[in-house]
Parts: sequence; C-alpha cells; structure tokens
Amino acid sequence: MYCLCSSKYMGGHSDIIAGCVSFANEELMRKARWHLSLLGSGLSVTDASLLHRSLKTLPVRMEKHSINAMHVAKFLAQHSKVKAVYYPGLESHPHYKIAKSEMKSFSGMISFEVIGGKEAGIKLVESVRLISLAVSLGGTGSLIEHPASMTNAGPLMSEEGRKKGGITDSLIRLSVGLEDIDDLISDLSQALEQL
Repeated sequence: MYCLCSSKYMGGHSDIIAGCVSFANEELMRKARWHLSLLGSGLSVTDASLLHRSLKTLPVRMEKHSINAMHVAKFLAQHSKVKAVYYPGLESHPHYKIAKSEMKSFSGMISFEVIGGKEAGIKLVESVRLISLAVSLGGTGSLIEHPASMTNAGPLMSEEGRKKGGITDSLIRLSVGLEDIDDLISDLSQALEQL
C-alpha cells in the first residue's frame, strides 16, 4: 500500500486537502474499500475539480520548483552565514548519486543550517519579506520555517528526539516556490545579513 498527500505538490496551490492510496494487490484494495465505505473517502466536487486542474500543470510547476531550488541551494551553500545545506541536487549531498540516478529533477525542498543556533534560525525566518513564514510545502509560493521552534517544538518532539532526527536548533526548512529567482535570493540575502 502506498499513501500520498495530494494537497502538496499535486494540489500545488495550497487550496485543497486531499490524498490518495494505491495498492499492490486486490486483497488490500478490497479491505480498504470496505473501511472507506464506512468512513467515507470522497473529495468534494470542488476539491476534485481543483486537483484535476492542478495535475494538468504539475510537470511545469515541478520543473520551476526544481530550477529555483537548485539556484537557492547553490546560493546558500556559498553564504558565510550558512553552516550546511541539505539538497539532493548538490554534489555535496551524501545521496547525490542515488538522487541523480533516480530523479529527473530534485524538487523544491531544501533544509539548511545557519550559524548562530536557535536565535539565528528564528531571526532568519522572521526577517524574510517575500517568503512566507508557514509550515507546509509544494505550493506556488515559497514557505520557510524553523522546525525546532515550530513543527518539532516543545510537546510535539523532545530535544532528544530532535537531535536523533537531525533537527538541530539552527535548521531551517524551505519550500521553494515559483517566484522570480532573483527576488527569492534577494529576500534570503537580506534576511541572512540581519544575522
């Protein structure tokens, strides 16, 4: 069984909540169908229509997400206030060769660490102007978050759990959108200069 969130890149416009499930065999599909008949599974007509619309532009959007993310990753990798960049499209990534052999492009998701710890990470995400401070991914607009103080903070995940998962206090998660690349780099540049 394979579950996929259709709200992110497939939906692509941050305007639906959807998902899909695929099965490797008919027995699993029959069992799931029984549960779905009890619980319900259908999208509203509006959400189904919006998802259908979005699937038509998915290849073009993914190409732009990937191109923009590569430019941003290269910019971040050379910046003096960035400690590390995690993007499979960079040759420095430990799984670059695998990603290159399995992917046409490398998506729009980047994680990176800034120098200066938690305070610097929070300052950075609060200093962007074009990029939105929010916790999602795959939409047309770029989103940034500081996991240690947002999605993986406090009661959601212990400090020990974050460390085990590689979520440092200085880690930033960036979903690169479709904006003009010069505008994105300018925004990140001005925010990094404030650290």
